[in-house]
Amino acid sequence: MKAGKIAKFPFKIAAWVVASILLILIALNVWLSVFGLPDALKDKVVKIMASKLKRDVKVEKLGLCLLKGFVVKGVMISDRGKKIKLKKEDNNEKNLFLKCDAMVFKYDLSQLLKKKVKIEKLIIEKPEIYIKRYKKGNKVVFNFSDLVPPVPKKLPKAAPKKPAAKAATASSKPAKKMAKGDLPPIDLQVDVVGLDSGRILLVDTATAKFKEIYELKDVTFLIKNINLTKNKEMKIKMGFGISVTEIKAGKKTDKDINLDVGIDGKLKVFDKKGVMNPTGLFTLALRNGRFTGLQAYEQLKGQAQDISKSIHKIQGDVLKGLEDAVKNLNKAKKLGISKEAGKIADNVAKIDTSFIKDSLEWDFLKDTLEFDKVETIVKIQDGKIITEDLKIDCGDFALEGGGYTDMDSNIKYDMLMLLAKKYNKNEITKAVANKDGKPEFPIKARGTFSDPKVMMEQAMIKKKIKNRLSKMLQEKIKKETGGLDVGGSLKNQAQDAAKKAAAEAQKKLEAEAKAKIEAEKKKQEDAAKKKAADAVKKLIPKKLF
Repeated sequence: MKAGKIAKFPFKIAAWVVASILLILIALNVWLSVFGLPDALKDKVVKIMASKLKRDVKVEKLGLCLLKGFVVKGVMISDRGKKIKLKKEDNNEKNLFLKCDAMVFKYDLSQLLKKKVKIEKLIIEKPEIYIKRYKKGNKVVFNFSDLVPPVPKKLPKAAPKKPAAKAATASSKPAKKMAKGDLPPIDLQVDVVGLDSGRILLVDTATAKFKEIYELKDVTFLIKNINLTKNKEMKIKMGFGISVTEIKAGKKTDKDINLDVGIDGKLKVFDKKGVMNPTGLFTLALRNGRFTGLQAYEQLKGQAQDISKSIHKIQGDVLKGLEDAVKNLNKAKKLGISKEAGKIADNVAKIDTSFIKDSLEWDFLKDTLEFDKVETIVKIQDGKIITEDLKIDCGDFALEGGGYTDMDSNIKYDMLMLLAKKYNKNEITKAVANKDGKPEFPIKARGTFSDPKVMMEQAMIKKKIKNRLSKMLQEKIKKETGGLDVGGSLKNQAQDAAKKAAAEAQKKLEAEAKAKIEAEKKKQEDAAKKKAADAVKKLIPKKLF
């Protein structure tokens, strides 16, 4: 036999073996279908699931193809203690835990010849999951709590390390090298996995005061192009609608949340070294949002009212500047510093100060927060979900900025609330307006995702308003005084004149006191001299005179 033919011979054998296996699988698949094994297997699977889950289980149809995969249709699992009803339309959240139209699992067996495991599709179509949270005694439980294994109170102690084995001899086989990093040891490829057109309903009655209903509708969550061993980017597409309703005493409360969510992006699970370090880039779009009773929004409205109260104090402080100017002018007139000071004081007192008495309008912060759209770029990096270029369009105002949420649910976001130009209509709003004429308010959000703390930069906002009102008032005063600085030089002149007058008065008092003392001293001296002279006269005989 020639060398070329010898070389090709093993490949012919391999091809023949593979072809034979495929023919056997096809024949086996036909045989299973003819003899009704899928139905028998379906009944067996239903029986096992019902036994393990301790719930009523129903499967309408099982389609099996050994070469391609299988399809399970019409799956229903009852809630604990409930039964599945005969009519399909009678089964809902009252008696079910889960139902779905179909579970599709397709694979490509031919890839096994290339040492690969390839899953073409793993999709759950139109699933509906009904979750209930309620109180059982003193504990809060879910309707699936019995399916979750209990967490051990004490973790088992680690087994003591065995002493290192002796060095291998020359005849022993070399040890098998471990795979680098966290990469899986097999080449796993998945074209698409996820769920399509689903619905998740959570009814929470654990709180005695009210009942909350959370609904995710039209849920689509698809992950494409999964190839973990080659560290490729996976494509992720997600979309769903959120609805939250609160019921108290049988009636809906003010708390009401509705919005549509769309997420599209890429995710990489492992880094270049093969170590698990998820990184991703996503585009998040929210539509048709409506929130009532949202904690962060209520805090924002409270902060707005605090600023309005602070503005009243700012207005009082600025108006006091006008009163001080009039006092300085009147004092200047009295001290003779300026002959026209009195007339000017009267004119200054008549200055129109209505611009100081304006206010900030917050009527756009309605009881219900509604927005048309939210757009942002989301990154997963260094254990954080980072949000960049976040834009929330609420019609009369918008929120722009970014921040992050870490894995402990701590949040740090810095935002700007931008009002529509129509709200920039007085000197107070102009004080906080940007170059585009839109009033803006810096906002910080800290705390945790479940307990956020929203704070406006009140100190900065109040400083801007006070500076603008004060500057405008000074300009008006200068106009009435012909450029006379009543708050500066005139005030200083009045103070200097008052000091000089006080000094002269003090000097006069001191002079008068000194003259009085000297007069009293002379009087006393004169009296002493007279007394001495009288004493001398008494001592000398009168005959001598």
